[in-house]
Amino acid sequence: MTNAFNMAKLLRIEIHSYPNKSQITYKEEGRTFHYTVLKEGFYPNKKLLKFTRKPNSFPLPDIYEVITTWGRRRNQHAVKCSINYEIPSQSLEYTLAIGLNGY
Repeated sequence: MTNAFNMAKLLRIEIHSYPNKSQITYKEEGRTFHYTVLKEGFYPNKKLLKFTRKPNSFPLPDIYEVITTWGRRRNQHAVKCSINYEIPSQSLEYTLAIGLNGY
């Protein structure tokens, strides 16, 4: 079982020429995700900057939008995600739209 887990880790690959092209493809055993960055956003100053949950804890940019698609043909799914910092409350507005044409 450990060998299968280690092999799966080795089969993860990210294909992109970002920031030259806004498309990013992430592949792992049995599935592929396609990302299109619509708005790159920016990182606010450290006092306002928010992060994802630990253990990875990545910084979250403001005014960021990305579309993620996965699946094939009739079974294709799409999600549009956006992040906007709400000032002066210093909270995050995270929007998730689901569907190929639903956003």
